Amino acid sequence: MVIKYSINIYEMRVSRIATKFKLLIILVLVCLAIWNIYMTAWHSHKWKLNTTPSNQMQINRKAHVRNHRDSWKTRYQFKHRNIRDGTVHQYQAMCNKGKMVLSQLSYKLYQLIDTTMNPKDCSNARYLLCEWPFLGGLGSLIHQISYCFSIAVATRRVLLLKIKYNLYPESWEHYLLQPSVKCWDFQIRNYTDWFQMENGVESDVQVVRLLLTDDIEIRTNRTWPKPIPEKFIDSSAFKDKIAQHHQSPALWGIGQLMAYFFQPSPSYSQRLDDIKKAIGFTHPIIGVHIRRGDKAFEAEPTPTYKYIEAIESYMIQMGYRTSSRKLPSIFIASDERDLIFEISNQYTQYNFISTPDVFSKKHLDLIIFDILLLKECDYFIGTFSSNVGRLVYELQQSRYEDASCLAKSLDHHYRTIYCCGITQVEMKYFEFQPTCSFQTTKQQYDLIESCNNVSEFDP
Repeated sequence: MVIKYSINIYEMRVSRIATKFKLLIILVLVCLAIWNIYMTAWHSHKWKLNTTPSNQMQINRKAHVRNHRDSWKTRYQFKHRNIRDGTVHQYQAMCNKGKMVLSQLSYKLYQLIDTTMNPKDCSNARYLLCEWPFLGGLGSLIHQISYCFSIAVATRRVLLLKIKYNLYPESWEHYLLQPSVKCWDFQIRNYTDWFQMENGVESDVQVVRLLLTDDIEIRTNRTWPKPIPEKFIDSSAFKDKIAQHHQSPALWGIGQLMAYFFQPSPSYSQRLDDIKKAIGFTHPIIGVHIRRGDKAFEAEPTPTYKYIEAIESYMIQMGYRTSSRKLPSIFIASDERDLIFEISNQYTQYNFISTPDVFSKKHLDLIIFDILLLKECDYFIGTFSSNVGRLVYELQQSRYEDASCLAKSLDHHYRTIYCCGITQVEMKYFEFQPTCSFQTTKQQYDLIESCNNVSEFDP
């Protein structure tokens, strides 16, 4: 009798456990279904076409910020514009303060690039398909593509990209404009490899593929096509004209290419404006980029105090410590987010601002936002061992006549590095150290100060 009673109790306990387990499974399945529905609705709402008139959007946005100023999360719930709205490259006009030579050359180069990338008839245009099998960080990717972009412009071909970079869950045009906003979806049926042709520069083949490779044996046995900056050097008349107004014609040329290529999509431009308003991104402002993460395997990390010393040195040099002028804010960017908060808490004498995490869905958002904001700073402090640091310096060259002395690298001199060992052939064209005295830095800063009061510049 006792044994039978014990068996009954055991069976009841097993039955209860099985019932609870079934209920747990059902609960998990229900939660997963709800999560799936939520995420689908979130993405559908977040990126759906916004038909609200732009002026009404501005009014609504201002009211939204004003009513929720004390709430961090609700403060940043801005609407995004449709990424297909107005996807055209814009001329990044430079402020010249009466000097028109480089502005005119810059505008002519922009027109050359734009007409090359967006021909009248996409079906009969010539194309350069850029492809590479290896991956890297965003800065490395942009410099690899910029080499192909330069070759495409030099050979008057539309650039098509075959990217293996992880942009999931978005596409390239979600972040940046396609090199060609008109012919970017051209359907390739066949192509000819660049190195299989006798003269890739003058070939009439419709689609030519340029495969970048990190294979040492392959890349050293090939004659790579020259990018546009080298063509500037080869053209002595053009070089001399630029050299009268810029310390490095090659750097100036790269800056113009980058200005066209690295343009955010309309939705990203809108979000960038929202960020600037939210964090108080106003002039005067100093940009600081601190590279950490896996960069330690390539270059020795620069101590944090070196950046602070450079900030203070610039403030003293520009007379901020001996005048009543408004002190610059410090926009700080880093792939090590905790470091930003540590610096802000340790050096409280400075007004540090940064891109809030709430604006991004993934790390790639933060990198792109940081680059776009760093290039708008009056002065940049970083390291040129970093692709991001060099990219920001290059983008600066499109904003002013000569921005050579508007950045300070705390490790290497500036070098143009694309990929694949290409730049090791004639390094003299690619290494540059500006001559920066107090007078030249002050003159360039005075130019920036006057330009910051102007919203648009004529080409």
